[in-house]
Amino acid sequence: MLHLHLYGQTAGKNLIDLPHTINAQNMILRSAHVIHKNNTHGKYNIEVFLPFINGADEIITNDKRGCITIPINQNEKNTHIEYNIRLGSNHIDRVFTAIVYEDGAPLVDQNDFQQIELFFEYETHTNFSHKPH
Repeated sequence: MLHLHLYGQTAGKNLIDLPHTINAQNMILRSAHVIHKNNTHGKYNIEVFLPFINGADEIITNDKRGCITIPINQNEKNTHIEYNIRLGSNHIDRVFTAIVYEDGAPLVDQNDFQQIELFFEYETHTNFSHKPH
């Protein structure tokens, strides 16, 4: 399981530092979970750009960013979505940047949510590239 924690950092950029790289392989996006803050109300979308998914051209959208879209209902404290979508992935570097967008623009205000969690299942556990840091 690949479990990513994303926070509303500077310009929506989140530096992800994994224990090791993961070779290109088929993955399943199992679910997304967003923990909201209670200071706004309404509906909007959060999009998450992950370089290993975008490069595989697995998610094609008219904005050409290839983001995972998470529809948010701010009237709820949490949003949980089951996706179960099969995706191919490119090689996943140990360190990479995930970018969070809100309604198409890089997130600049982290007051809308506390964190986003993405859960991926990968096809094989023997495909890791164990290299010392």
